[in-house]
Amino acid sequence: MIILVIVIASTVMTLVRATDVIDVSTQGKSTERRMVFYMHDIPRTPHPTVTLVAKSLNNNLTNSGLGLTSIFDDMLTEGPDPKSREIGRGQGMYSVASSRGVDLLLVFTAVFHYPPHLNGSTLSLLGSDSIFLATREIAIVGGTGVFRFARGVASISTISIDGPNAILKFDITLIV
Repeated sequence: MIILVIVIASTVMTLVRATDVIDVSTQGKSTERRMVFYMHDIPRTPHPTVTLVAKSLNNNLTNSGLGLTSIFDDMLTEGPDPKSREIGRGQGMYSVASSRGVDLLLVFTAVFHYPPHLNGSTLSLLGSDSIFLATREIAIVGGTGVFRFARGVASISTISIDGPNAILKFDITLIV
């Protein structure tokens, strides 16, 4: 309990956009940072960013989708509009991990290339994504570059759905 109080007392809270993260050097202290970005998951266009790579042989029997696995390389932007500034790529995979067909196992790395001080830095996320919930949480399990040793939580919400195409908002709270 005392350790928890010390950690909370030494944590600084800052709300910023993904492009505003400036200095995460903490000189031994943990710093809480917030950032927001949007991911554009586009499986059906002339240039899809998602592709199905595996499905279960049992899907015809269960009709749940259990085991369906897709790989993605999605655009990350500052705002929900696909024309807003691209700040990186969301790369990873998701698999239907529920016999009910509504929960995905999400393995996701945000690879940043803008602004320049974030170029090459990454955040890695892992967890269960219950896609029909308005907001769901995924663990931040690490990072590289300016996000080295990061941990935290990403709150994901679906901003829009157009058939299979979706825009997702990632509201990130991390400790570095």
